[in-house]
Amino acid sequence: MALAAFAPRLAVAEEHLSVGVVNFDSSAVTANQIAQTVVKEGIANGWDVVIQDPKADLGQANTLCSQYVTRQVDAIVVAVFQVSQMAQCLAFAKTASIPVFFLGTSLEGDASGAISLTIAQPINDAFVDFLSKNKGLTVLAFTYKPGAPCREREDLLDALVKKSDVSATFDKQEIVVPGIVTTSLAATQAWLNGHPDDGGKKLAIWACTSDAAFGALSAMKQAGRTGIPIYTWDMTDLIIDALKNNEMAATLWIDANGVAKQLVQQIKDNRAGKPPRTDEAAHLVITPDNVRAFLQAHPNL
Repeated sequence: MALAAFAPRLAVAEEHLSVGVVNFDSSAVTANQIAQTVVKEGIANGWDVVIQDPKADLGQANTLCSQYVTRQVDAIVVAVFQVSQMAQCLAFAKTASIPVFFLGTSLEGDASGAISLTIAQPINDAFVDFLSKNKGLTVLAFTYKPGAPCREREDLLDALVKKSDVSATFDKQEIVVPGIVTTSLAATQAWLNGHPDDGGKKLAIWACTSDAAFGALSAMKQAGRTGIPIYTWDMTDLIIDALKNNEMAATLWIDANGVAKQLVQQIKDNRAGKPPRTDEAAHLVITPDNVRAFLQAHPNL
């Protein structure tokens, strides 16, 4: 069944649009970077773009979205929150024929477009392969169900583990937003205290976002622990040195500039009457083996 699309307003070449962006949380490094890059790309196209931060509060996110509808913006962009969580926002926007686009999840319901930031398969495949080759591991897994990328990454991990030859034990910890780094650091400290140092031979860490991975790595350094592999997503400058020093096994880089261009194009296509769609964010898996070559190719990072 085709997804419902808002009836676009009359589109003209190089329209001067107004766009309201609902950020996720300014302390969530990757999500904030992508949202801010969308703002810059919109401004570069001659649009008026406003961004507001609900500090990961779902009620506040819906309120901000409703405020944009009242201001009669031409389009609304929502970062990280799931489509189903923004029902109030979508219902209000629909009555005003204002399209709503999502950064982080796949297309569903009355959304007019989406850029999927999940990209769960590459890192999860590598992690499950590692678990299969190293039996009896205990895994500290940082999850976050309210955020679509983290939830979908966790769901795929669970599915892969269930059907694979894996005998690992999972200690799942829900991260707290705001405060991802500090809470994951504290959780890792407690976890390490409960698992004596064996050179990392029986331990591993899976983090649905690199902010949590950085908190875990910081706790390991404070405790003088090494050799515990960390698999994560959303590479930021916080973990570049860890990758160079082989302190982190793998992460996934999402091209914020590419995502911003994809999102702006979706808005333009909606204005031209094209149907809603999901685009997968441009990305690359980064490991200690290719991080230096990657940085040479992307010196602006």
